[in-house]
Amino acid sequence: MVKTYEMKKLLFFTIIILCSFNINSQTPKELRKANKIISTINFVNRGIDFNKTFVPICKGEWGLVGNRAAEAIYSEKMFAAGLEVGTYHTEKTAKDASNREINLKTSNIVSGDYTFEVTAGGFKSIAGAGQMKNVVIKDLNNNNKMVGSFSFKLIASTAQNQNILIPIFKAFIESK
Repeated sequence: MVKTYEMKKLLFFTIIILCSFNINSQTPKELRKANKIISTINFVNRGIDFNKTFVPICKGEWGLVGNRAAEAIYSEKMFAAGLEVGTYHTEKTAKDASNREINLKTSNIVSGDYTFEVTAGGFKSIAGAGQMKNVVIKDLNNNNKMVGSFSFKLIASTAQNQNILIPIFKAFIESK
């Protein structure tokens, strides 16, 4: 016979395992909201290869969240939607030929094939709600040629926005 302590422990771990499968799932209300947003988006796709690597770069005013945090959220949600995600870093040339410390040049070093530039517009907000998001996809292997774009507006809190991003990215992938 199994002792009651062991039974409780087994029951506890079973519940934990079953609950962990549903953490990132969406409620029917969130799915309806995502479908409503997706139905208003006009995806422009001019030859994007979705098997290549995308690097999210967030521009504009992202409120208290900040650009790097927004990029981390977009990276995570793009990966969850099935896209390969890369990174970038900023490199600054700080000294000139005379060894004076001045900012000569700032450039982004990108580890990917496409940049996924998200520009937040509208008013400043902690959650990023109410802002129009303009997305421009540029092909780094083809002289930064613009190969895709779309815009969307999120009207909910940050957590709900994050859940809505995955269906938006999946719809973008299906727009081939």
